[in-house]
Parts: sequence; C-alpha cells; structure tokens
Amino acid sequence: MSHYSRESAPADRASKKQKGFTPTPIPNNNSDTAKDSDGASMARNQRKTFGRIGVSSLRERGFTPTPKIDRRIMSKIDNRRFKPKIFGVSSQSERGFTLMELLVSISIVTVILTFVVMNQSTYNDTNALSNLSYQISSDIAQARAYGIGVKELSPGSSEFTASYGLTFSLLSSGDDKAYLSFADRNDNSIYDGNWSCPTGGSSECLEKTDITRNNYMDSLCVVRSSGSDICNVGRVDITFVRPSTEAQIEFFNNGGESFNPSGMIGAKIILNGPDSLTRSVIVYSTGQISVQ
Repeated sequence: MSHYSRESAPADRASKKQKGFTPTPIPNNNSDTAKDSDGASMARNQRKTFGRIGVSSLRERGFTPTPKIDRRIMSKIDNRRFKPKIFGVSSQSERGFTLMELLVSISIVTVILTFVVMNQSTYNDTNALSNLSYQISSDIAQARAYGIGVKELSPGSSEFTASYGLTFSLLSSGDDKAYLSFADRNDNSIYDGNWSCPTGGSSECLEKTDITRNNYMDSLCVVRSSGSDICNVGRVDITFVRPSTEAQIEFFNNGGESFNPSGMIGAKIILNGPDSLTRSVIVYSTGQISVQ
C-alpha cells in the first residue's frame, strides 16, 4: 500500500501533465485564509479557485460555457410568440371571443331555449288533457263498482238501493267545465238535482268535479252501431243498476228534452284543450269504457 505525502506531490503532478491532465492546485495552508478560526474564508477562496480552473480547462478542451440568464428576464418573455400557428390561426385570435361571436352564441342559445319552453308547454297541456280523460274514465268505473257492489249511500243511512252514475251537461243549466257524480235514489236513471250540487238530505248529488287548465267539454255524442255519431246532444246521464254491469244511458237534446236515438250503442264525451288538443271518453251500453 502506497502512502501519499507532500514530497511525492511534485512528481505526481509532473507525470499527470505529461499525460494531458491539468492538475488542480492545492491551497497553501499557511495562507491568510487558513488562519481564519471558522475556515469560511478558506472555503470560499477554494471554491473560486476551483471554479476558475474548471471553466478555463473546459475552454481549453473546446467547450463554450452557457451564459446564465436571469429568471426574472425569462418570466417577462411572452411565451405566445414562440407558439406555432395551428391551421393558420394566429395567437391573437386565441385570446377570447369577439363581440360578433358572442352575439351569435347568445342568439343560438335563445332559439334553443324558446323551442324547449314551447314544447314543454305543449307537453304539459297534453298531459293535463290526458289526465282529465282518464279521470273521467276512472270516475265512471267507480260508479259502476258502487252500483254493482251494493254501496251504502252514506255511513249509517242504511240505504243500499240507490244506483250510481255521472252526468255531463252543456245546457245553460249545466257547465262545460264540470261534471257531477250522483246517486239515483228514485230509480229513474237520471240526475234530479241542480248543478250547484247540494249534498246531504234528499239530494242526489255526491260530488262536483271541476275541469281545470283551460280544458273543457266540447261536445256530447251518441255512438251508433251504424252511421256517424250524433253530436247535437245537450246532456247525457250514465248510471249503473245492481246487479247488472251494463250502463243505462239517457240523452237530452239542446232543449233539455229526453230522447232515445235509434241504433245507440254508447255515449261519447269529447274534451278539448289549448292548441286544439282533443281527447274523448266513450262509454258503451255494455259497460265498457274507452279513452281515445
């Protein structure tokens, strides 16, 4: 094992110079920097000496050191000028919308929203009219169930003989935006009360149902087995008498007089709504109910 000593240092440096190595000078421990108690000055001088030697040796070998650039200067450089143009679009057009583009976008959104709101209104009206037609169908079915089920007229009344039904009227005494549920207590198959629907006592009216959301009864028709329907009907009463499930249908003309049309197989209630929407409920004499 060889030991390094100061006496062998000149010989080593001479051999390294012959091989092309540039020796790094060793600082003198007897210099003033070594006399500092904390050794800070000596360390700084060593770094400066080593740095100068390192840069000079790089230059002798043909390397050019890259100059240092202040980061504050680099941060002020507009990076957008180094961006390549894509499809011929300049960097100025990438900064935001122009006024014309904004107006066109607002116009498109307005048209779409208007279309959606109008369709939503039509959808709501269609649903409201459909719900009305199904409600009438359900009320007729309920009257049929009450008629064949021997329902007591009112709790504790002990009256089980009444038939049940609905009445629709377009007469001046009636209302095209309401219909009545009644109990036929005298077995004449018609409603014998007034349209204000008083309840209790000897009254036959059970409930008055109002038609809302601008819907109304447009016409009442006679459905015939052959030929076209007769729609100059002013009033129609539909009742169900125990134990039959068939419907008893009574028609009244526009003068309020009862009549019995030939070939009658049912009654049709035509309902209208906003925007000329139309639904109809057909009650056949067999007791069948259809919504169209």
